[in-house]
Amino acid sequence: MENTALDARIVALEKDNEALRKNIDEIKTGGKQFRQGVYDRLNALEQNRARTEEQYSQIMVALRELKDVQKTTLQRLDTLSAKPAKRYETAITTSISAVVGAVIGFIMNR
Repeated sequence: MENTALDARIVALEKDNEALRKNIDEIKTGGKQFRQGVYDRLNALEQNRARTEEQYSQIMVALRELKDVQKTTLQRLDTLSAKPAKRYETAITTSISAVVGAVIGFIMNR
């Protein structure tokens, strides 16, 4: 009877041992899958960061170009806004010269 009890106990321990091995294998597999998931997410983050840095660089280049275009546009605007003033000054100078010329001509004809 003792052998039967020992045999039953050994069979039960072997079953428990097998169940524990399965649990350990599941834990190992789960750990591998978890680590792989972490590595995949880390890789995706690194790729996204590289794309973000490239996009930032392109935005900064475009911003510099826009600043240059704005500067050129403002210079042209200043030039164009100065032209009517020059025309006005030219018209006044011509008018004054004509009046002075007419006065001198009138005085010389007298």
